[in-house]
Amino acid sequence: MEQVSKVLANTTTVESPSGLRSINLCLGDICSSDDEVVAISSHADPFNSLTGMVVSSFIARLNVDFKILYPLLTLPGHSSVGTFQVASPLGKFPGKALFVVRVPGVETIRDFAVDPLEVYDDVVWTLFGSLAALEQKDVVFSSLALPLLAGRRGYPGQKIMEILLKRATTWLKTSRNMKDVNFYLYEESSLGNWNEAMNQALGRKAIDSAKGSVVQALREEILVLLKGCSKFNQGEMAAHIAPILTALQDKKIYLQLVSTLGRKLVEVIVGRIISERSLVNKGQLVHNITMLNYEQVVAPWITSHFHALRVFGNEAVHAKNEVRYKPKELRDEDLVAVLTSLRSVVQFYAEW
Repeated sequence: MEQVSKVLANTTTVESPSGLRSINLCLGDICSSDDEVVAISSHADPFNSLTGMVVSSFIARLNVDFKILYPLLTLPGHSSVGTFQVASPLGKFPGKALFVVRVPGVETIRDFAVDPLEVYDDVVWTLFGSLAALEQKDVVFSSLALPLLAGRRGYPGQKIMEILLKRATTWLKTSRNMKDVNFYLYEESSLGNWNEAMNQALGRKAIDSAKGSVVQALREEILVLLKGCSKFNQGEMAAHIAPILTALQDKKIYLQLVSTLGRKLVEVIVGRIISERSLVNKGQLVHNITMLNYEQVVAPWITSHFHALRVFGNEAVHAKNEVRYKPKELRDEDLVAVLTSLRSVVQFYAEW
């Protein structure tokens, strides 16, 4: 596996008592991730050494020794199935901890007497259960990187994504410290399928951008602004812009995805302005936007667009059954409002 940079392909956010959290689908090389804990997968055969492309890459490139694994949480009656921690030292591995999630392949499940997907769900639970147990002991991590666990072991991709999202969401709602869960995908050729699986698992509905002249015009204007301004094509900002370009260049636009990406862009822009002006970061986006207005740093109509994207991005978080207000979810016609605010924010920062 050659090293490639990480590109955000899809994202969703999770509200928790500790703040807004993110689940991200990334195209990139998990060996080069900067996440504090990495969890990779392998088979669950206790009599054979770990195998797999990712395992081989960690051995060859980072000199990781997988001979000693400490069990963190395993399935009852199946001591080789579950989540394990690789013993230190970890060679050149830069993170705080390296886990191995041992998942039996669909064809090897004989003595579980349950649906293979139930076994898969239980195994994924051992990963997040291990993180929860460690956090109780004050062993904390701010981010987790993992491939799409056992994506080549016979389990249907759509179900893998649904289970991973469900377990990651539950964990982020309760964790005090973890801010991001990053799913890594190495092969660009399979990105389209996994991206669609994530959108479907999140219940997102696609809107045909060609059906509305206003939507089409706004989309094209935003794309021109993003591609034509050097600010959006350099360094860290380019990584934030890449998924917006991808989302808007597709004929099918997912309203909730664009809303979430718009909110993330506002966070980045607001953070940069605060840093440039040596202001005090208030910690929460709503307070930071209000401060920029109060300090007369940003025009009030622009901060109103900041707030709009913040709210639209937040609304994309909530499940229908979690709220009592009406309407319970964003509607297709809200796309015009989202794109209008996004265009204004992009144009503002291009001229900043």
